[in-house]
Amino acid sequence: WGFGSNGRLGVGNTTTYYRNNPQRVGTSSNWTAVAGGVDHSLGICGGQLWAWGSPANGGLGNGLTTGTYNSPILVSGATGWTWVCAGRNTSHGICGGQLWGWGTNSTTGKVGNGSGSGDVLAITLISGGTGWTKVFANSYSTYGICGGNLYAWGSNTNTALGIGGGSTFAPALVSASGNWTTLAPRANGCMGICGGQLWSWGRNASGEVGDGTAVDRGSPVRIGTDSNWEGVLGGDSASFAIKKL
Repeated sequence: WGFGSNGRLGVGNTTTYYRNNPQRVGTSSNWTAVAGGVDHSLGICGGQLWAWGSPANGGLGNGLTTGTYNSPILVSGATGWTWVCAGRNTSHGICGGQLWGWGTNSTTGKVGNGSGSGDVLAITLISGGTGWTKVFANSYSTYGICGGNLYAWGSNTNTALGIGGGSTFAPALVSASGNWTTLAPRANGCMGICGGQLWSWGRNASGEVGDGTAVDRGSPVRIGTDSNWEGVLGGDSASFAIKKL
């Protein structure tokens, strides 16, 4: 539901963009994951990868960049997909524990295929390791967890990646603790939970890092002293977290 231009709701209607209540997408009852980007959406049904909305810059993974897809289309018949992530005309997914990416690099390398520009129209293997469990993205940076370790790639504006330096075009190790469980990107920044502890980094102009300052943080900083954090959510310039009481 919501604003459905470019077919991103997947409800099969090209004229009524706004839906103010939940609409069923397709008829299957086997959906296990869904991710919404700026102009496209991804989902996993029966372990297979589906996409709908705008294929601009190859974000759907069907090899095309024009047209509008108002209903889900199958883009990978493999049945091992477990996670999807949709960003700004860029997509990532995990299949069989391996990390895959496609869409636009937007000069930042956010796909992670080693290139700093151009569009990746086909679903492309980013890392052959089989320990990937989650991947997240904001508009220009991407973050992932593999074997409990934290990786990041793409734009490093405001030290968004947590590694210092400039943009990186392939997954770069941020933390090898082995205990990262979830992440939540913000605009030019991110936060996550590691061993129950809350960590945050990147842009801090509005205090969104949460460390009591307005200074950008180039590496993860621990927020508070508690070790019972369970969930995180990032807005543009705001952060939210859930703590177990």
